[in-house]
Amino acid sequence: MEVKKVKEAEFDPGNFIESWIRCWKEVILRPKEFFDVMPTEGGYKNPLFFALVCWVIGGILSAAVKTAPASIIVFPIMAFIGLLIMSIVLHLSATLIVKGTGSFEGTFRVGSYVSALSVLTWIPIIGFLIGIYGIYLLVVGIERVHKLTTREAIIAVILPIIILVLLFGLIAFAVGMGAFMFMGMFGPR
Repeated sequence: MEVKKVKEAEFDPGNFIESWIRCWKEVILRPKEFFDVMPTEGGYKNPLFFALVCWVIGGILSAAVKTAPASIIVFPIMAFIGLLIMSIVLHLSATLIVKGTGSFEGTFRVGSYVSALSVLTWIPIIGFLIGIYGIYLLVVGIERVHKLTTREAIIAVILPIIILVLLFGLIAFAVGMGAFMFMGMFGPR
């Protein structure tokens, strides 16, 4: 019975439509159960392919709603870059800060399956709520993959977000101050 559960938690491109729908629903509706049985190894291909399908669907829906046809191409590319960066940062945070024991592959798999939310990002107004739910899904996945307590998983996920927000705020402040100083030096006297 356990073998069947593990197979159900992995996207199978050979059974494309049924497998994608099943994985998508499980990640969104039953994340604890999904990440409990998700394999933490077995290659990057299947989880990445699952994420790619989510990104393409999200890009198509976003392009249709926002009348921005470039979203079909840009969205998956930016999402892939985001997945790589997020996986690296989350893995470093989980292993170095809270001493998690999971692998990078396991972290990457969590991020790939959390990409299921990309299918919903086109819906106006609820983007913030989707983002909050995405953080919850990351916490659940990181908790299980790295064998952490919920508190440790929250720290592993939230701390990099806080650092990035502060870093971007500092950069924006520096750019603003630079522009202000530039205007003062070259503006009207």
